Amino acid sequence: MNIANSTIPPVQTRARRKVMDVLKRLGPRIASDLAKDLKISAMAVRQHLYALDEEGLVSYSEEKQSRGRPVKRWHLTRAAEPLFPDNHRELASSLIRALEKKFGTNGLKTVLTARSRNQIKYYSCKMKPARSLEDKAKILAALRTEEGYMADARTNSDGSISLTEHHCPIREAAGQCIGICAEEMRVFQTLFGKDIKIERETHILKGDSGCRYRICKRK
Repeated sequence: MNIANSTIPPVQTRARRKVMDVLKRLGPRIASDLAKDLKISAMAVRQHLYALDEEGLVSYSEEKQSRGRPVKRWHLTRAAEPLFPDNHRELASSLIRALEKKFGTNGLKTVLTARSRNQIKYYSCKMKPARSLEDKAKILAALRTEEGYMADARTNSDGSISLTEHHCPIREAAGQCIGICAEEMRVFQTLFGKDIKIERETHILKGDSGCRYRICKRK
């Protein structure tokens, strides 16, 4: 659950946001220190922390003490990152424009090709255990999901496989440079080999809800 979309009372939402802000600013803290930082009771802090823990926004590690029970040192999780300002998309778009202006279209293509080589090397290593085309597609979908593409792979009645990416975490950058999408097709084709045909059936940049690829053996 995302705290921004939560139905909890506004006062509690603001208080929990303050807890997260302190953790972001000062790093991992124990509840008693957070209570001092926020000038509220330790009990109130713990209530907010446990609520945020249930939402997956914070977690803790236990630290042994010379006396008594271990203390919990709380920290933000990766799930909390989207709740803080992030200009990486604009940065990526700006870098693409700057690269193309400085080095031209060919220079930008060289950079994209180098990125593709790294992707192919990484994906290939992870896909080695695959025993079938379906296995390869599912492993690739899992890897792409880890990168934010929300991908899945399913086998169709005709034996082909649909690899669908429901989200594009680099959409703004891809919009600035259509070559990125072309390179991703090349990466997929290289991974599956010449005996496999890959077609893009839908495309987020064209207004579709996702990018769907049809993967099948060449006849």
